[in-house]
Amino acid sequence: MLTFFTIPKPQTGYIAHLQANALANWRFLHPTAEIFVCGAEDGLDALANDVHARRVETLAANSWNTPLVSDAFARVKKEAQGDVLVYVNADILFLHAFDTIMSTVSTLPAFLIVGRRIDLTIDEVLKFDESFGKNMQEKIQRKGALHGPSGLDYFIFPKNFPITMPAFAVGRSGWDNWLVFETRRKKIPVIDATAVITAIHQNHDYSHHTEGKQGTHASKEAQENWKNAGGLGKLMNITGANMILTQNGLRIAPFKNRLYAWLILFPITQRVIALMRSVKLKSHLKHTILNSKHEIRNPK
Repeated sequence: MLTFFTIPKPQTGYIAHLQANALANWRFLHPTAEIFVCGAEDGLDALANDVHARRVETLAANSWNTPLVSDAFARVKKEAQGDVLVYVNADILFLHAFDTIMSTVSTLPAFLIVGRRIDLTIDEVLKFDESFGKNMQEKIQRKGALHGPSGLDYFIFPKNFPITMPAFAVGRSGWDNWLVFETRRKKIPVIDATAVITAIHQNHDYSHHTEGKQGTHASKEAQENWKNAGGLGKLMNITGANMILTQNGLRIAPFKNRLYAWLILFPITQRVIALMRSVKLKSHLKHTILNSKHEIRNPK
C-alpha cells in the first residue's frame, strides 16, 4: 500500500482549489492509498475529510513558526501503514497511478524516486473521471512547460528509508536538494522518473509569504535550511540521479549525470561549489534590493 503525505498551505483564496485539486487527484488515482494531511493551517481538517485523509495536526516548527518538513517525514514514517511513502507538495497533480512503477522498483532494498515537473496554469476546480488523463494531456501539450532540474516536488521511498533529516523548514529552499545529495552519499539509488511520472505543478504566486518568492528561496529561513544541510555545497538536483526510470524499466544514468554527482560528492568540489553558489546568491540579493529601491523611487 502507498502512503501519501503533504503539508498544505492555508485553505484560503485560489490556493484552496489548487490543493483540493491535488488531493482529489491522488485519491482518484489511488483509491485505497493512505493520505496524511500535516499541519495546523486553516481549513486543513475539511481538506482532509474530503479525501478521507488522516491528520497530523501539529508539527515542530522553526523560530519563524514555519512547520518542519523533517518532522512530517519522521512522524509519517512512524505512523504510516503503507510500505512505500510518497511526499508530495500540495499543488501537484499526477497523470497516472504508480502501480507499474512500484513493481519495477520492488526488488530494490532502498531507493529514492524523484522527477521533474510540468508547470501549467489551472484556473478551475478539476473533475476526475475517465476523461481526466486525455483532457490534461491536451492542456500540457498546449501550455505546459517542463521545469528545470532543481525543482523537486515529490519523493517516493520505502518506509524503512535509512535517512534522518536535519531540522528543515517546509517551503524554503535547500531541504529537497539535500535529500538527493544525502541519498547519493549513502550509495542508495536515486531514480529519475521524469520520463514515466507526469507530475503537473499548478502555477501559483508566492503571496503566502510576506517577502514573496524571495522569502521562500533566499530568506534567513532558507539560509537556515542551507546551514542545517551542511552548506550550499551539499545540495544536488535531479541531474545527480544515478538511475533513470523508462517505460522499459530501470537503466543506468548517462555518464555526464554520474560525473556531476561524483563531483558534488567530492569534498574539495563541495567547497568550490559552495563558494560559487554563495557569490551568485549575493549578486542575486543585491540585484533584488536595487530593483526594489528603483520601484519605490519610480512607482507606477
